[in-house]
Amino acid sequence: MDFLNAVTLTAELDHFTVRSFVTLAYDWLSHQNIVEYLVGIDKQRAINASYQFKNTLALLAEHTDARKIHIVSYSAGGRVVSRALHEPRLEHPQMTKSELKSHYRIGTVIFAAADVEVDRFLKRLEDISDLSEQTFITVSDADHVLEHARQIMGGRSRIGSVDAEPLERNFITRHNLLNVHIVDVSSHKEQRGFDIGGHHYWYRHPWMSSDIIFLLQHGAPPHERALSYSEKNGIWYFGPDYPVAVREAAMQKKN
Repeated sequence: MDFLNAVTLTAELDHFTVRSFVTLAYDWLSHQNIVEYLVGIDKQRAINASYQFKNTLALLAEHTDARKIHIVSYSAGGRVVSRALHEPRLEHPQMTKSELKSHYRIGTVIFAAADVEVDRFLKRLEDISDLSEQTFITVSDADHVLEHARQIMGGRSRIGSVDAEPLERNFITRHNLLNVHIVDVSSHKEQRGFDIGGHHYWYRHPWMSSDIIFLLQHGAPPHERALSYSEKNGIWYFGPDYPVAVREAAMQKKN
C-alpha cells in the first residue's frame, strides 16, 4: 500500500468511527514494487522501520494524554508492528504486565492479512499480549498474495493464512492468552454462500470493514460484535445472519 492509499484509508477509518479518534498513518520506506518486496529488500526495510515505530509508540505514550493507542497493521505492516510490540518487553524486563500496559496504553491491535512467518510471530505473541488490551488476527483461505509470498520468499506459512491457524490456535490455548482472538473470514463460507477473499478483504468487504470499525469504536470482544464462535476452539467467524446481528449489537452499544 503506497502513502496516498495509506493516508486515504486512515481518513476513512477516522470518518466511519465518527471522528472519535486522532488518527495517524505510519508509513515506512518501501519501493512499492512487488519484485523488490519478494527478493527481500523491502522485507529488511520493514525490520528497520519497526524500531522507528517502537519509538513512535514511546513518544505517544510519554508526550500525549491519549487514553488508548489502537494499532491497525496490514500485510507487511504486520512485520513492523509485531517486532515493535515485542521490543518493549525486552527493554523493560523489570516491568510487570500491568505496568507495561499502564505505561504504553496500547488498546486494540489488529493484524489484518498479515505477511509474517508464523514461527517468527509466535515468538513475539506473548509479549504482544502482555502489552495490549486485546489482539486480533484475521485469516483467510483465499488470500493468494500471502501464499505467493511464502512460495517465493520462503519461510513458514504467514499468520494471515489458514495454514497457520492451527499453530496460532494451539499457541494461544497453551499459553492461555485470553486477550488474543482469531477471526477466520473463510470459516462457514458454505452457509453464507460466499467467501471473503483477496488480500484487501479487511477494508474492501463490507462485513469485515464493519467489524474493524465496530472493534475500534467500542473495543468490544468478538461475541459483542455479532461474530459467531466456531467449533474450533478460539476461532470466530461471520455467520449468515451477520448483517442483522451486527445491527442489533450496534443498537445495544448505542443504548
